[in-house]
Amino acid sequence: MTVTVSDNRMVRDGIALSVGAAFTSVAGLLGWVISARLVSTAEVGLTAAFTSGFLLVSGVTQVSLGPAVLRWLPRAGGRSGTLLLRTYGVVMAGAVLGSLVFLAFPSGHQAAAAVPGWGAPLFVVVTLAWAVLQFQDPVLTGLDRAGAVLVKNLGFGIGRIGVLLLAASLGALGILLSWAVPTILAVLGATVVVVTASRRRGHSQPAGVLPDRREVVALLGPTYLASIGQSLMYYLVPLIVTARTAPPREPCSSWCGRP
Repeated sequence: MTVTVSDNRMVRDGIALSVGAAFTSVAGLLGWVISARLVSTAEVGLTAAFTSGFLLVSGVTQVSLGPAVLRWLPRAGGRSGTLLLRTYGVVMAGAVLGSLVFLAFPSGHQAAAAVPGWGAPLFVVVTLAWAVLQFQDPVLTGLDRAGAVLVKNLGFGIGRIGVLLLAASLGALGILLSWAVPTILAVLGATVVVVTASRRRGHSQPAGVLPDRREVVALLGPTYLASIGQSLMYYLVPLIVTARTAPPREPCSSWCGRP
């Protein structure tokens, strides 16, 4: 099944993805600047271990399916729903398994210490939500909904800053909520768009072609190795630095009632 994409659509999608990514980066920078001003250095350090951890795990466990789904979705036609069920399942299972493995190591213990008592389950939830959130960008683009990527990323950035300003008094918990709440809401909103678009495609287009096992391995093998290297380069160094320099955490902090 041959699918052609117009130049106008490629330009439009590229602009939407670039603007959305730029806004997300700016919002991330502002988030850390605000955190440094409103929250103690020790609390910021603990959350840095948490965030670097879930960013690392979600990046490694996606097995580079994002770029692959951009190639497979246009030719899947009416079978797009089947393709998405399989790829979403791989991404979600990898995120949960990867987060559990990470929590078994000392870096995982340190990340979970950011929220004593329930840091570990929060880590699993945020890792899963973030992995799905990042995977939805290429999915929406492949479904010809790149404009939704821009809206999603704008909403996430604004939501993160808003939650952080409201919850900064909670210390480390407030910083983590500024990641978790907008991420989960953005995933839910994007999921509605994905389900609606894939159902319409299933009704309006003939059954297309799904990749076979040989194609999957041939495409994902080299790109996955590259994505692992990229994730390690971006997120492993902050984990190492935090592990070596972070002060020991007291049993409780300001958000659980201590002055």
